[in-house]
Amino acid sequence: MIKFSRPLIFLLIIVLALLCYFVPFKPISILAALLLAIIAIWLIAEKKYPGFSNKVFKNFTKTTLTLNNNTFEISTPTADVIVKRATDEPFALLDGEEIPLTEDISIERDSKNLKYITLYLPRELDKIKLSLVAGNLDLSLASARLIEAQSVSGNVKLLDIAANEITTKSVSGDVSLYNASCDKLTAYSTSGDCEIKRSKAQSIKAGSISGDIELLSDFNSCDLSTTSGDIDITTEDKGFSLTLQSTTGDWTVFGRSGKGQYKEDGREGYSIKASSLSGSINVIRR
Repeated sequence: MIKFSRPLIFLLIIVLALLCYFVPFKPISILAALLLAIIAIWLIAEKKYPGFSNKVFKNFTKTTLTLNNNTFEISTPTADVIVKRATDEPFALLDGEEIPLTEDISIERDSKNLKYITLYLPRELDKIKLSLVAGNLDLSLASARLIEAQSVSGNVKLLDIAANEITTKSVSGDVSLYNASCDKLTAYSTSGDCEIKRSKAQSIKAGSISGDIELLSDFNSCDLSTTSGDIDITTEDKGFSLTLQSTTGDWTVFGRSGKGQYKEDGREGYSIKASSLSGSINVIRR
């Protein structure tokens, strides 16, 4: 967004007013008068409608990167973000030009029509937090105690990552995790699908309103829910306690099928909970 300080605006108004009054050449006087009118309209609109400038310069996006206290955070409105583990530099940002960062730092960049950002991070961080408004997010080969990744209208994809806790969210995009290792895993998408494959976790929780959920991983307990989508669970038969609920859909458990609710007692600490209002639920032996 273009920013003008108040002293600069007042100085510009004075200069234009003097041009209108003292310059006898009419085209210059007319141009100065027009600029004065535009500035006046701009100031009135900004006062009456806060954020007016942001809407006018909506093609300019601000990207904020922060690396401090062993925590990495990124927030950007409209760009796709790709995060990878670095091999040489501890930290680097590439979006047309390379800027190596080795100290604790925060960066704000104004860019017009920013398409994508590629980041290379240190091999290990305490926290990784990634947040986008409109863009796809890819995170691979990352290790941290806590990993959070979310996008409002883009897809979120995590590949070959390890953490104590992983949380992924999207409103209208898909959420995908491949070869993730953690104690606690949470994945949610409002209208997109959730896919968790070749991963390992103590507990997995996933949800969607209108999307499908596919789970092909090693876990001790899972809690999956969707309103109108299907749920597919492929796992080893560890003697799970099962609680399945499909209001209008079917359920299938290791070859057995039925409708409505299904319950089965199993080993302590091993459980599968799945519910869908109108979709089907399938538990398949791997």
